[in-house]
Amino acid sequence: MDAKSFEYNDKLDMRYRKISNGLVVSGMGIIFFGLWSVIKVFAEMAFGELDLMEFLMRDLEDTPQMRALMYAIFVAVILFVILLHYYIGRCAIQVGTGRKKHYLYLLLAAFLLYLDITGFEQYFASEIDVYGTQFDVTVASFLVDVANCATVLNLIISSIIYYSLKKIAGEE
Repeated sequence: MDAKSFEYNDKLDMRYRKISNGLVVSGMGIIFFGLWSVIKVFAEMAFGELDLMEFLMRDLEDTPQMRALMYAIFVAVILFVILLHYYIGRCAIQVGTGRKKHYLYLLLAAFLLYLDITGFEQYFASEIDVYGTQFDVTVASFLVDVANCATVLNLIISSIIYYSLKKIAGEE
């Protein structure tokens, strides 16, 4: 081997380590953003911005059985959000550390990115009172959602580059 091929391998190894570390960090970020999204829903309920029963029972008959069903659906959705973020984050961490090979998490991450982007409509659908007390909270929440989208997008791009580098190195 000549010096040029050693240099190429060193650059490839450096890039591979950088992308691997990026996958681990993005995976942790996805897990924390999942927890944040659940905390945000409970905070909106606690501060009176979201009335859960009014939201869930809009066009339905208000009976005790229907309320119990709606609470069960709400809990199932919260668990789904937490588990989806956890699965995507855990798989990214495992791929980044070289412990496992996963591909389903990329599809789920793309689905999560789609859901996050379609969720931006809530910020632009109603009038915003610039001088109101909720404006600061809305702006902060918007910025957190943008950061969440950036993290998911970074995870997807890093994963694609990671698998491309593995293919170039002949490890896959």
